[in-house]
Amino acid sequence: MIERLFLKPAEAATAIGVGRTSFYKLVKAGVIPSCRVGKSIRISVSALRAWAEAQAGSEPDKAIRGQ
Repeated sequence: MIERLFLKPAEAATAIGVGRTSFYKLVKAGVIPSCRVGKSIRISVSALRAWAEAQAGSEPDKAIRGQ
């Protein structure tokens, strides 16, 4: 089985435990790295893991506000 390299925003939001709208705000603010494949937004699994690990030591409110 081939391991997926990218997730759809709804899948990534579920993976980190936030709602879809909050996730899109994080992407729009540049807090969570994303890329476009055609017109679709995709989130790299490795980038999402790296972001989540970086957040482990920060204040949750700052992560949501993109600070």
